[in-house]
Amino acid sequence: MQFIFESGKPLPPLDHYIVFGALFVAPCVEELARAVMITPLMERLGGPAGLVITALLWAWLHDFFWVALAQQVILSLIFVYTRRSLPSAIAAHTVMNVIAAYHIGLHTIIPH
Repeated sequence: MQFIFESGKPLPPLDHYIVFGALFVAPCVEELARAVMITPLMERLGGPAGLVITALLWAWLHDFFWVALAQQVILSLIFVYTRRSLPSAIAAHTVMNVIAAYHIGLHTIIPH
């Protein structure tokens, strides 16, 4: 869904550092931060409220709020329903980023 919304505006070219950060660093950092954030919120406010608040806060930090919100809800659900498995959430986040990066120009910097 994100690439449909992004295809309407020109995007800057990607360089190797941005790609590395988006594909490997960002998912690890964001999912670790999500785990630190969502766990106490779910314990204090209950599962649904903690999940929604976490997704809203993360979506607010991304472009295309409504698309990001759907993605953040999915990532939060993956984390919660895999018994708070960081590797599962990181893998899902990485896949989302690979798809987005490929769509916006990753194929132009990686030789075939």
